[in-house]
Amino acid sequence: MEVSKRAHDAFKRGKKHVTKTFFHRRPDWEQGAREFREAVKYYKMAGEMFEEQLMEALQESSNAHRELPSGGLHTAGQDMEMAAEIFVKRSKESADAKFVERAIKMYKDAANLYQANGELDRSAQVLIALAYLLEECKQVDTALSVANDACAVFESGDRGMFSEDTFSKAVMFSLKADRVTEAISFIERQNAIFRKHVDTFERSLYKNLLSLIVLYFHLGDFKLAKQKIHEFQSVENFAASEEMTLGLELVAAYESGSNEALEETLKKGPFKFLNTAVTETQIPDTQQICMFI
Repeated sequence: MEVSKRAHDAFKRGKKHVTKTFFHRRPDWEQGAREFREAVKYYKMAGEMFEEQLMEALQESSNAHRELPSGGLHTAGQDMEMAAEIFVKRSKESADAKFVERAIKMYKDAANLYQANGELDRSAQVLIALAYLLEECKQVDTALSVANDACAVFESGDRGMFSEDTFSKAVMFSLKADRVTEAISFIERQNAIFRKHVDTFERSLYKNLLSLIVLYFHLGDFKLAKQKIHEFQSVENFAASEEMTLGLELVAAYESGSNEALEETLKKGPFKFLNTAVTETQIPDTQQICMFI
């Protein structure tokens, strides 16, 4: 039997199981979910010509699985996430805004389903994927709001140890949009998590502290940068770190008004290991900032 016909037949059976009629008063979600998954499998095998039908089958499968008494939320989220990815692909092939709108809705739905199932890491991943889409669509405020939601997933409970990638991407979104204060806030929130697990994240914490110093200089706030460096000396072993040394060298370069010393400091190893968006941030030369010292 042709693959596409198997998909169509499975989809029809699924619709029959979940549709109320006079003789069929209660939807059979379990049978419907099983048939819709079968339809998804065969539509994927049938190729791009059946992408429209695949999206519909994914949505029906998600709807059916979320109605199951137990064990269906993961698949419901997975199906909705896959449908969102197809709509993103469609949005790049077409100028039709409806594809983006549908993708946004589905990513949010998938994130909520994963979170309801206790899959907080997966929920955060989906929210970051949504933030990327929103950022591409120039919806910066909404992208940052979604990135904030993704980070918040890790700030309660015991999932903080898995937060590094999510916060790094949130910082990247913020700096790409030139929202430096938001980037600083994300880094500070992540540092609170790192300090709870300092044995594991000592190096990451030190990189973040150096990143904050760089961003204060980017804002042209020499006094705050110098104040924060002194505050950071109380952080676990940071005073003896290479990152602390570089922070002090930045201060010295500005105090001496030496652009040459500033450039030499910025070429040193640890700066290369900061978040790429931080390393690409422009720092004022010493002459621009010395008037505020």
